[in-house]
Amino acid sequence: MIEKNIVCPFCPLACDDIQVVAPAKAGDLPVVRTECQLAGKRFRSALTPAQPRIANQAVSLDEIDRHLKELAITTKRVIVKTVGVDLATARSLEQLDTSGQIAWVIDQSALTQSWQRTSSRDGIISATFGDVREHADLLWLIGDVESATPRLKELLTRNKSAPRVIETPGPLDLDTLAKLSLATRTPSSVRTQPMITELVSAIESSKYITVIVGDGSFAAESADAALSLLVQWVWLLNEKRRAVVLHVDEAATNRAVYRWRTNRSLSSSDHTANNANTLTIRVGESIAHHSPVDIAIGTSDPGIDRASVFIPCSVVGVHEAGVKIRGDGTVTLPLAKIINSDLPMAFQWIERITA
Repeated sequence: MIEKNIVCPFCPLACDDIQVVAPAKAGDLPVVRTECQLAGKRFRSALTPAQPRIANQAVSLDEIDRHLKELAITTKRVIVKTVGVDLATARSLEQLDTSGQIAWVIDQSALTQSWQRTSSRDGIISATFGDVREHADLLWLIGDVESATPRLKELLTRNKSAPRVIETPGPLDLDTLAKLSLATRTPSSVRTQPMITELVSAIESSKYITVIVGDGSFAAESADAALSLLVQWVWLLNEKRRAVVLHVDEAATNRAVYRWRTNRSLSSSDHTANNANTLTIRVGESIAHHSPVDIAIGTSDPGIDRASVFIPCSVVGVHEAGVKIRGDGTVTLPLAKIINSDLPMAFQWIERITA
């Protein structure tokens, strides 16, 4: 029995302690050991991908090929939506985008869009996972951090002197954020909310605070203003202590590759109109806030209400070796191949559509 650790391709944390036990005999599947529910679900899906589907009918890959050729006759524009992909897939999609064969966009939450706008406009005082784990003595988690990054809290509290953790469900309103900012700058200010009192007390005894912004931290209509206020507050906190704000980017690889190769930023899917004769394709898993598409390419079928057609594909980090950039944008990590697959890669399916 051969056992090895690999990097998980299914989350921006890219945890490197996923255990894989090689199959005892040819034809068996490898055994993947992880306590992360998200990783376990995605690995099971990748090892036993769902069957191809057109509408509500299961079909063969040959029938999928014929259907794609028929779609290509009437399609004038192809929009490809992704959250996070590996480096090789990102390069292939960038080439197709630059050549005009597709429009490649990021499918991201309203909070992530606001974060990108705020960081480009106001700047961000941030840090790497390693720096936070080594030095932070206070973590303030806002909103839903666990859904997209289930092991983030575990990752950042592994140090021998684990930091204090305060969790605040979102959405936070601007008034509460403004009162918190005032309370940390003016000790004599009135603190009527228990959350503010707890936070201010923890901050006053902290030397390194990390604010982690998860989805749903702020209401969509006020997210830009709230993040700007948060960034300004973090700047002020640095007058007396180290303070950083962190939002884990699922699309770190996408953004980095596109900037390297084009010197431009990838557009958000919200800025892309679906006109007549437009084919929309999603690569990877469908998430609740994602809009329905014409074709889903991945390993788990999102259902007919989320995609008219489902096409299974090989996955880098399971069926092919590759690399990805971690969600803090600082480290490029290797993805291993653990099993063979005859299925094409996602970008190969897209090349067939656009050929």
